[in-house]
Amino acid sequence: MPMLDIRKDGTLVFQEMFSGALEYFYKGVSGYVYRCIGDYELNSAAGVHTCATSSTAVPVTDFEYIEDVYESIISYGDKGTFIYERYEDLPQWRIDIIRGHIIRFIKRNNLLCDRTHPSYRLIQEKFPQYWKEAEVLNDYKLL
Repeated sequence: MPMLDIRKDGTLVFQEMFSGALEYFYKGVSGYVYRCIGDYELNSAAGVHTCATSSTAVPVTDFEYIEDVYESIISYGDKGTFIYERYEDLPQWRIDIIRGHIIRFIKRNNLLCDRTHPSYRLIQEKFPQYWKEAEVLNDYKLL
């Protein structure tokens, strides 16, 4: 559950929502980066403000295979185009925002009751204090 942002100058900012999140999600993961040319618009409904969509097929003009996405992302820091905001370095007010995101996510997805949800174990394991808080809030019908 990282928080991503791409600044106007193209710099990618990755804010961890829990300690070691970047490595947890991307270390040892391979994948492709596709480059496309075409008309597009930003799609705010996608939930990612940098998500581009097209109503017609957009041809792939080039692609790159990434052996280890974590190592590739980290290398952009050396080029000055990536900022890695580690959880341990975040101010308390940002940690409080993360807490709110997680509590709302638990409620919105009924995670306390839905053991089949794809994020059920992740939330329990990576945010145990917020899980416990949600259980207490739920017990008192405050969730």
